[in-house]
Amino acid sequence: MSEQHGDWKRTFANDAWAMSEHELVDEVIEELCLNLGQEHKGLVAYGFAKVRQYIATVTLARARGLDPDLLRMTDEEADEVMRGLIAAAMEANLPVMVALSPSKDPEG
Repeated sequence: MSEQHGDWKRTFANDAWAMSEHELVDEVIEELCLNLGQEHKGLVAYGFAKVRQYIATVTLARARGLDPDLLRMTDEEADEVMRGLIAAAMEANLPVMVALSPSKDPEG
């Protein structure tokens, strides 16, 4: 991602994640897994990581006086990331299928 298109967002998200790395947070997640009868691995672990990141990012944004919506990825940033993922998959000789959404331009 280019400097002008979101490196600050990645840094902010990394700072938020580091802030959330705490023994108490880990214990709460483990207890939730126990209560749900799930092991903390695979998709369950991925889901909890997403929730943890979201909570930490919004909390840090508000603590710093920022509107959390400023951290949303723009269409341009999303396109840039997607192009990078496609290129990496192609370099790894993985099959790539790209589904394009219809144009928002009325003249198409």
